Amino acid sequence: MPKPLQISPELLEEAMREERSPRQSFDTVIPGHVHLFPRSKLSNSAKNFYGVLRKHTEAKGYCWATNGYFADLMGVDERTIQRWLAQLEKCRIIIKDQYINNHQHFRRLWMAEIKIMFNHDKNVRGGRQKCHPEEENRNRDISPIVPKEDSPPKRKRKIEDKEQVAAEVWLTPKQQVDLLARCSGKDEKLKSCYLKLSAWKIGKQITGGNDYKGIINWVIKAVEEEQSKPKPQDRTSQNEKFANLVEKKFSSKVKGYTIYVGPKYLEFNNYPVCTVINFSEYGFKDQVISFLRKINADIQGLDADNA
Repeated sequence: MPKPLQISPELLEEAMREERSPRQSFDTVIPGHVHLFPRSKLSNSAKNFYGVLRKHTEAKGYCWATNGYFADLMGVDERTIQRWLAQLEKCRIIIKDQYINNHQHFRRLWMAEIKIMFNHDKNVRGGRQKCHPEEENRNRDISPIVPKEDSPPKRKRKIEDKEQVAAEVWLTPKQQVDLLARCSGKDEKLKSCYLKLSAWKIGKQITGGNDYKGIINWVIKAVEEEQSKPKPQDRTSQNEKFANLVEKKFSSKVKGYTIYVGPKYLEFNNYPVCTVINFSEYGFKDQVISFLRKINADIQGLDADNA
């Protein structure tokens, strides 16, 4: 609470004179910016009280009337007046100055719009001078709060559902289209990116994450580097050799799956589930390693890059 200012003799005389003045009948006016305040912030009774208070400040923009005076005038108790004043002050519709004289407290109530324009005080003799420094600090940021009209609710951004494009790899349809464009429209290259990321996530036991950014940041570049390497003369022959190595390592059986090397494919069969990977497919070794990791098989000794 601000420290009360020492009241000058002129203001003290003015306050005492106003307190002794007889009551008069009057009409009240409630401005639109006060009337439009929601009841949750400013009750109807407080709005009516503002009309009475405004009439008392009409002559000078402020008044010295006490809570007891307003309570007798409106037929309520002083606590009700205090509650109404608190609401008006919180909404920055009125400004309150506190003064003291020989341990006797005085209060001056201002209309906020008048107080904003009143940048000087007659508290010191010698004409119009700057107001007290403490009072000047109080007068900052005292613009009345004007209730805003209800604005339409903001539209929530629609979040696209993700689709699984490979084991542990999830993308939205829009992201898939964008990645295809980044891969120069080559489906085979895009599929290799999915498999590369899938094998890496399964190997690291990673779930979730932003797969779209991962593919953009490093997977596409890694696949392009692999594809730029000199290719073996016979990819099918190399893949068949790797398939025979897998079959020999696991003795044709791994984690309930029967391993069978066909003339052009490698088959993992666990009826009714059957996974077939063709030797001619690009990324054959990556696909085999990814599948074995997925079923938690021991792949030590199998290196998709060097086998």
